Amino acid sequence: MTMETSIAFVGLGSMGCGMATNLVKCGFKVRGYDINELAAKRLVTAGGKRASTPKAAVEEGHANVLICMVATEQQASSCLFDTETGAAACLAVNGAILLCLTASPEFARNIRSSLDDQHREDITLLDCPVSGGADRASDGTLSILYSGAGQLPKNVGDVLKTLGSRLNPAGFQVGNASALKMVHQILVGVHIVAAAEVIGLATVAGLDIQALYREIMDGESASWLFGQRVPHMMALDKPPFSSLGIILKDLNMVNACGRARRFPLILSSTAAQIFSSTIGAGLGYEDDCAPLRLYLLGRDGLSAETRKVTDAKEAQKSESASGITISTVRNILRAIHLAAAAEAISFAQELELNLQVFHDFVKDAAGASVMFQEYSSRFLQTGLPMTLNLIDGNYDIAVELVSKLDNNEDYMK
Repeated sequence: MTMETSIAFVGLGSMGCGMATNLVKCGFKVRGYDINELAAKRLVTAGGKRASTPKAAVEEGHANVLICMVATEQQASSCLFDTETGAAACLAVNGAILLCLTASPEFARNIRSSLDDQHREDITLLDCPVSGGADRASDGTLSILYSGAGQLPKNVGDVLKTLGSRLNPAGFQVGNASALKMVHQILVGVHIVAAAEVIGLATVAGLDIQALYREIMDGESASWLFGQRVPHMMALDKPPFSSLGIILKDLNMVNACGRARRFPLILSSTAAQIFSSTIGAGLGYEDDCAPLRLYLLGRDGLSAETRKVTDAKEAQKSESASGITISTVRNILRAIHLAAAAEAISFAQELELNLQVFHDFVKDAAGASVMFQEYSSRFLQTGLPMTLNLIDGNYDIAVELVSKLDNNEDYMK
């Protein structure tokens, strides 16, 4: 199986390197390229080979599968079509290109048109964005959307099954998968900002962050990103998870699409502004957990003393003074996750996407949350529009949150 497949892999960032090294571990021949030489060296250490350009990665390895896992559309276009270093023209006859980056559906369709213009109709172009983070990339357990082909070539199917444990076909048309992934990024961006905001609030209110984390992850306020990012926010001793610039790029793409359709994306727009403000505050070199720093500017931050409140009386005093409890924070997070689910599902409807495929992808991807799972399932069963006024208990939660936060304006200064 693997002897018939030679892979050129372009883009060896935190997820790309994990994907490439996992392919090597599973027996595939992989030759990789990245502008960062250290990233390419990691692939070599794992048993792969490095190339000096995307074109060289294809030519030297006689590749019949090209995986593009770069950060931006501009980088992907250069990878494929640069006159000196582009890889598409020299890909083996009847080869395949896997576009794994998060890009607009129009971009994926334009790539197909460009290949056809170069008389490379023989190439299978698979629009297949991935989700799940660096750890799942290394384990081969990513969630993958794919579109652009009916019957997958066997070697391409083998590659996808090696990269991911959750494969979600999104139709024959190139761009379908990218559209679904684009909408999914609403959930990712909003959930990251929400985690930073509630941890910042809990820190200022003197709550036990570890106890808060456990209670949230055991209940209906849980999300995949809260579970992954908050331990990193607390410890700050692990490598960066994902570039702050990448999630801002994704949200800007979503919001541009919303503006073009005159569709309001309130939470997505707000999240993008917070990420942009974080970069403006000089924190752009950090990963996407950096908004917490923005919320805690001028404060002690997550010191060891703050992360673990050992004096129960002091914790009780702090909680009493603020009126903000773990229950308050839990309800804030629940409400944000619910509103994000409504926004994402409504936008998916606006774009006439397959909502069952969207549901199946999100539930195992980075945008997963208890609220999304519960109310997306309800929507699919009833067919009722996904609006917040149909959700039980929302009014009571809103009243409680407004009351608590309004009463704490002086305390939070």
